[in-house]
Amino acid sequence: MEARALHDYVAKSSDELSFRQGDFLNLIDLQTSRAEFQGRTGYIPANYVELMPNHWYHGDIPRQHAEQILSRQDLPRGAFLIRASENSGGPGAFSLSVKNTSHRNLVEHYRILKNQQGQYHLWSETFFSLNQLVHHHMQHSVSRDTDLKLVDINFKEPPPVETFPAIATYRFKKEQNDELGFEPNTLIQVHVSVPGHEKSNLDSDWWFGHLQSHPEREGFFPKNYVRVDDATRHKYRLNL
Repeated sequence: MEARALHDYVAKSSDELSFRQGDFLNLIDLQTSRAEFQGRTGYIPANYVELMPNHWYHGDIPRQHAEQILSRQDLPRGAFLIRASENSGGPGAFSLSVKNTSHRNLVEHYRILKNQQGQYHLWSETFFSLNQLVHHHMQHSVSRDTDLKLVDINFKEPPPVETFPAIATYRFKKEQNDELGFEPNTLIQVHVSVPGHEKSNLDSDWWFGHLQSHPEREGFFPKNYVRVDDATRHKYRLNL
């Protein structure tokens, strides 16, 4: 978590950090007020700084967990989070994970680098804080290959999804990353609306849903590969 210095402070011992008003420091441990600044770690007086919490900072979570968070269907392209870097064990090392639905891997990861002056950067532009880096890349792409700008979102729980059950009649083998594969007799929860869109999911020849047994496995599939009961067919006026 970042903190901004409210006053100048001169270290009184070798295990403390000196800083000036307006400097940005990275708090490593809130309880002990241990921080990192310009490549050095040490203790700081807590009343000399103000915390700058951000919903996009997720702390020490693994890369795989970041991908699970950002793969949510309701999150837009450019949704992102910053986490403590797994590969670089030193304090104050961070990674940026960004959703890119036009990319084959869906979520891209960038290591946030630091120069000898303690400034952060992805490419040539440098910044005194993670906040400044994030703000810059909301207007400028984080990628050299495509136009991928950060989109600031709150990671709140998505609204409840209206679904109804269907049973697979045939085997469907997925051919695209956004499709849902299944075997005959698999129980599927069909989404009434397409995630991230207001339009009905049921008007198309391809429905969107998830496996009852594995809710994290979701995607599109041909509606004529499943069957529904008469009550569901009547309720949603389905033409199957």
